[in-house]
Amino acid sequence: MHKNIIFDCGNVLFIWDEFQVLNSFFKDEKLTNKYLNSVYKYWKLKDEGLTREEYYNLAKDLLPDSLHQSFLDFSNNWSMNLMPIKKIHYLISKLKENHNIYLLSNIEPEYIEVYNTLDIFKYFDGFVISGMIKMVKPNKDIYEYLLNKYNLKSNECLFIDDRIENCQAAEKLGIDSFNYDYNNHQALELYLINNNDL
Repeated sequence: MHKNIIFDCGNVLFIWDEFQVLNSFFKDEKLTNKYLNSVYKYWKLKDEGLTREEYYNLAKDLLPDSLHQSFLDFSNNWSMNLMPIKKIHYLISKLKENHNIYLLSNIEPEYIEVYNTLDIFKYFDGFVISGMIKMVKPNKDIYEYLLNKYNLKSNECLFIDDRIENCQAAEKLGIDSFNYDYNNHQALELYLINNNDL
């Protein structure tokens, strides 16, 4: 049994579909498809600490003026349009009975505002948001930062992430990992049962 369980956010806690999220702000599917690459060109820089305002100012000139307001709305509110993966949310409520729960996510610094408002995070004992500390997965420093911040022992932790490279990085530090696919949620439950976590 693991003492601590660490969750990623996108495609673990919430479904992350670039096109679907963008289309909810731009409304026109043809326009959205045309400018998809422009909107997301600098997206990874947000994980490294680029603020929403900096991101908007950097990318807006890749779009026509007529789309700037829609792009601003998207920049400021995209994270509120993510669909929760309900099976994981329920699972977390059960895991909390016997585990400490943490978030480790490559995500913009302003996500702390969302973290402080969503009900699911009431089960969490702590978080590390890449944009706030300017460290990103799969670099080992972000995992070490989490371990040090909360005084966790790597061999007492399980890390759940949808990207195999992030899981492999955790394992190099002695952290057990599970490469999650929300379309095969049952595999995670079986893993947790086999490790006496459920």
